[in-house]
Amino acid sequence: MPENMRYTIKAFAQCMRFDTKFFFLVLLPPLIFEAGYTLHPTTFFQNADAISMFAFVGSLTSAISTGVLMYVAGLLGWSYEFSLKSAMLFGALISSTDPVTTLSIFSESPISPDVHAMILGESILNDAVTIVYFESLLLGIGNAGDVTALEMLQTDDAFTPLILQAIGTFMLAFGQATAVGVGIGCFSALLHKHVSTTSYFEEGWAVDSTLVLLFPYLSYSLAESFELSGIVSVLFTGIIMGRYTRPNLARAPRMVTMCIFKIFSFLSETFVFVYMGSAMYSFRVEHVVTAIVGLVACYVGRAVNIFPGSLLLNMSSARKKSPITPNTQYLLWFCGLRGAVAFA
Repeated sequence: MPENMRYTIKAFAQCMRFDTKFFFLVLLPPLIFEAGYTLHPTTFFQNADAISMFAFVGSLTSAISTGVLMYVAGLLGWSYEFSLKSAMLFGALISSTDPVTTLSIFSESPISPDVHAMILGESILNDAVTIVYFESLLLGIGNAGDVTALEMLQTDDAFTPLILQAIGTFMLAFGQATAVGVGIGCFSALLHKHVSTTSYFEEGWAVDSTLVLLFPYLSYSLAESFELSGIVSVLFTGIIMGRYTRPNLARAPRMVTMCIFKIFSFLSETFVFVYMGSAMYSFRVEHVVTAIVGLVACYVGRAVNIFPGSLLLNMSSARKKSPITPNTQYLLWFCGLRGAVAFA
């Protein structure tokens, strides 16, 4: 291969390398916000029990199951040998069902609104839950005193206190991020209820549209500045603004903002898949066996999430008239799509 061609390919691969900061700061917030902003609140809250079960309880059980399986596989020599803490970090990381992939596939699929709401809600909340859980584990490892993070990952001492601390940190951070998102969304609704520049001058619709566009990034930036989950915050900001801010807008800014959010979401989704495809340049052949074992562990962890959770939900009185059928359970099992969030 000529030297100039080798340099061109190397430069292209370097240019297209997946940028984590760009993904989380630029690409992901519009996707999450647009999903919350256009979410049908009635269907979403009618299935809140299933969404909460799969996204909160199920995500934690899936992460722990996947981590344990990877740890055992390493001990048996089937894959890379993780320490228990490293395996749990991997389980938390890989249990994130990517909303980018799920939204792109199921946005126009002919499935019932209830199933669509469960898939969409669980995907978005699961994404936020696993990120916060992963960061909580990292925070617990980083607060280990004089022991370095690498040493903590390579030993299995004091593992139970670490898990308990991570769960406690997760619950606190998730609740605080939700409060930030709801607060920003309520402030946006009150502002647009009492102030409408569209009715005052001809170009007022542009001012109202700009204000609506600024609130999602305000919510995301404020949550991240407090070291909380910006994804959780911007999701609940989108839900609140879609339910209460959008009806307070005049027709012109309402249509403009809906179109802009949809365009931003589509562009972000396209960039994400381009970056994911370009990441194949950095893939190593010796990781194939661990990847296959990880794929099997993901399926088992997903099954531990869906089937016991569906059984518990069907036993409740709220699901007597609309139980989660076996076909729906299998559909939910195979909807645990991984993608850019876990990779980032």
